[in-house]
Amino acid sequence: PPAIFNVAGDGCCYGGDVFVHFARWVARGDHPADVRDDRVALLIRYAAPVRDLLRAEQHAEQRERAQQDAGVLDAMIRQLAAHEGAADLITFTCEQVAEALATNPPRLQAILAEDSAGVCGFVTSTIDFAIWNGGDILRVDDVFVSARARRHGVGRLMMLRIAELAMAGDMIARWEIEPVNIAAQGFYLGLGANLRDKIVARWDRAAMEAATRSHS
Repeated sequence: PPAIFNVAGDGCCYGGDVFVHFARWVARGDHPADVRDDRVALLIRYAAPVRDLLRAEQHAEQRERAQQDAGVLDAMIRQLAAHEGAADLITFTCEQVAEALATNPPRLQAILAEDSAGVCGFVTSTIDFAIWNGGDILRVDDVFVSARARRHGVGRLMMLRIAELAMAGDMIARWEIEPVNIAAQGFYLGLGANLRDKIVARWDRAAMEAATRSHS
């Protein structure tokens, strides 16, 4: 089964043979039902995949959870954008989130953290090919923990799940951090990540159209 972690006030996690369970799960491509225990304060799990479930009548409960996860993830991403003052940059729809989770292999992967009040954090990621590495890399997109769950080790536990997924696929993980986000840099350094300066270039359609017109 997927690993379940109990988060104590000191941010430590208490669980079983996390990597072995998770690596076997990923290697098989399985997405088993979550195991819940009243004694567990926090559940770290994958967002339910939509693929195959939509075609299986006997999996009505899983189908419903998959659709709910897409809706929850949609809301959490918008919450993150609002937190960063970038709500106006959001242009995707909940249907696009569900579709991205549903493709095989998935275009988008998500890890959700749940407490007794519901989902309280998420990490989204994609698998990209890196020519210099000669193989796939796990690219982390967004990492977010709701205000009520911060400073309890939730972000660390989700990133450890990312590490397990990357190791199971023999990949490194990579992500971007805003230079002004000193707290995030300290958090990732605490995980042992290597940070280096690099300017990110983004070329939107309007700029590309202007460039091609000027060249013609």
